[in-house]
Amino acid sequence: MAAHVVLKRLCFSHGQLAMNPVIAHARVCGGIAARVALQQPVRSLWGMLNAVFNKVDESRIKEVGPDRACAEWLLRCGAAVKYKGFEKWNDDYNLLPSGAKGRFLIEEVDATESCIMHIGFPHFAGCNHIRTMKLNHCIYLDDGSLLQLDHLKDSLTRLQVSSCGDVSDKGLASLNKLQ
Repeated sequence: MAAHVVLKRLCFSHGQLAMNPVIAHARVCGGIAARVALQQPVRSLWGMLNAVFNKVDESRIKEVGPDRACAEWLLRCGAAVKYKGFEKWNDDYNLLPSGAKGRFLIEEVDATESCIMHIGFPHFAGCNHIRTMKLNHCIYLDDGSLLQLDHLKDSLTRLQVSSCGDVSDKGLASLNKLQ
């Protein structure tokens, strides 16, 4: 990250004006450092797109209910859900069940390798039947995500958090409130 900032500063000091100063610096200077720095904007692009997928739409929650809206969010981000009373997992957005509001209640979540982020966690508010959650290798997960799991404190009985992006000891310590 520091190299990225330095490359921006060098680029502008050389008078290279471009939409992306890192790319301009790569054209002017070449070299390994510039090529490595080019990878950072790609992650930023995916981060921005994932932020759009994670955005909470309050009007949608009111329209279809919290469980349906939460399932839409989770599936849009690559997770899978299991509904109360069903044996089969759903990991396909196009196969979301339709029916009366509140008919399909999320009971389990497997967010392995999904792009869920802290900005999407308010989707869990009102999902009162989620008892199991697996958060494995979620690269956009951070301490702020775990802080918001209090939405599930009355129903969550099993939680797995492993190999997740920016989760620190502070985030894991915040799970104490779920007991």
